[in-house]
Amino acid sequence: MRKLLLSMLALGSFCAAQAQVSITSMATPYTQNFDGLSNDTVFTNTHAMTLTGWAIFEKGTGTAADQLYKVSRGTNNNGETYSYGDTLATDRALGSLASASNLPSYGIGFQNNTGASITNFNVSYHGEQWRSGDTTAASLDSLVFEYSTTAAGINDTTATWNPVYSLMLNTIKLTTVTVGALDGNAAGNTNTVTGSFSVLVANGSKIFFRWRDINKVASDDGLAIDDLSVSFSSSGNPKPVIVSLTPADNATMVSPATSAVSMTFDQPVTLGTGNITLYNLSDATSQIIACGSTSIAGAVVTVSGVNLLAGKQYAVQFDSTCYQSAASANSYGIYDNTTWNFATMPNGVVNMNQPNLDMNGLPNGQVVFHLPHAETMTFTVQDINGRTIETRKVNAQSGVNTLDMSWNHAQGIYFLQLKGEQHYGVLKVSH
Repeated sequence: MRKLLLSMLALGSFCAAQAQVSITSMATPYTQNFDGLSNDTVFTNTHAMTLTGWAIFEKGTGTAADQLYKVSRGTNNNGETYSYGDTLATDRALGSLASASNLPSYGIGFQNNTGASITNFNVSYHGEQWRSGDTTAASLDSLVFEYSTTAAGINDTTATWNPVYSLMLNTIKLTTVTVGALDGNAAGNTNTVTGSFSVLVANGSKIFFRWRDINKVASDDGLAIDDLSVSFSSSGNPKPVIVSLTPADNATMVSPATSAVSMTFDQPVTLGTGNITLYNLSDATSQIIACGSTSIAGAVVTVSGVNLLAGKQYAVQFDSTCYQSAASANSYGIYDNTTWNFATMPNGVVNMNQPNLDMNGLPNGQVVFHLPHAETMTFTVQDINGRTIETRKVNAQSGVNTLDMSWNHAQGIYFLQLKGEQHYGVLKVSH
């Protein structure tokens, strides 16, 4: 039996909450020298992140993708998050080395408790290189700096993350005689990175910073951050940032009768110029709607006149000039087919606007659901075009029920529907 790749499972495992550092005054910068990291000389030991507000997110299939770090003086070449420094030295730096099976990120969360909106962030840190992965100048490694005002933590894969390229750390020592450890504190192996950006973080709201390690084609370098300083002010002119979408990004079972979509920004916006484009990815067609025809109510923009078809995949893009802040800063816009996409329900699927049955998928291909009492139900499998390809009766019992899937269908997207006299639900899967 082939395993079903159940899309809803991928989201729940990465969105645990993360504590934040409370900012109570814009006059006091936040600083971190990372000397609280371990300097353990048993380099195979793993350690949990204990710095206040900080977290590790390691993404990958390797056993090292465990959200823990190890200690290194630059000799390690495995994909991992590291406390870098000289042996026994208490002067530490937080860094990493990426691999195909482990892509580390690490960062911090702030909560604005100043009593006013923060609109500008000034960031500086020392970049340090503790290992050279190769001897060629053509192979550049990077730590990408990103921030998010919609994330629940640095591990939130559903949030919008905005890069700030002036705060990216690239390979410092491009050419070396040999591959191996470097002294990250020595001249030529360290530099100072500074940058600033404007974003609205209202009082009581949160923002997350993270450094995401890129896995380059050749052997990776060991890069680290040290002596971080972050200052805050209300002098910026932040661009409007989207905080919610309707339909939500990656939504399924959207009614094809929907005639309007909407987006909510982090601040009131005014109307600019440009276009919104609704792409029908399934049929390679598009609908262009002038931004001037949309309606604005404070921070909410409603786009009417949308034409949807059943069983299709859609993406929405819009020009950054469409919507502006009160101080005339353009929004970020959307210029790709992944930031805001959704799927409409196929023909023949019951409208599940108010489902009352939770269906969950397991990696072994089973579907699990819970009923308060026994009920005879109809189980139906439909493809993306609304064609019914399997139907069977299910004598569901009170409590937890497990439905085994004997999957003999072609690869693609399917909708699994359970419907009884009192309960119904739908689960979108791909296999």
